[in-house]
Amino acid sequence: MNQISEIKISYTTNKANCPPISNAKDAFDAIFPFFPSDSIELQESFMVAYLNTHHEVLGVLKHTTGSITATLTDIRIILGVALKSMATKIIIAHNHPSSFLKESNADINATKKLKEAAKMFDIELLDHLIVNAKGEYFSFAENELM
Repeated sequence: MNQISEIKISYTTNKANCPPISNAKDAFDAIFPFFPSDSIELQESFMVAYLNTHHEVLGVLKHTTGSITATLTDIRIILGVALKSMATKIIIAHNHPSSFLKESNADINATKKLKEAAKMFDIELLDHLIVNAKGEYFSFAENELM
């Protein structure tokens, strides 16, 4: 008899330490600690914060680690985790090892593609942050690119 494996994801919430996200600075403060300090200037990393309807962070997924100039985003994994964790909103973030906070065409296209896909599941992409090792960030939402 064949057995089918159950796919599991896990996350641990600690709402007491995470107030609701109401702006890009709040999002940055919640997500930035997940970037690896020993490689933030070496490789791009991509993080996803999953939020509930009250904008409280349910958890942060360390999605991918890439190269000096790029990292991958897998929409299926990002949205699969959102559905499994019952998230209604997401915020994405990645670093630029160069510390240059200008969005690329690839950043803009990936954001649009994810936003449209998330909309199919009534999940709202609230923002896309680009961060650097200096603790600075660029917000797509604040710059009206969402």
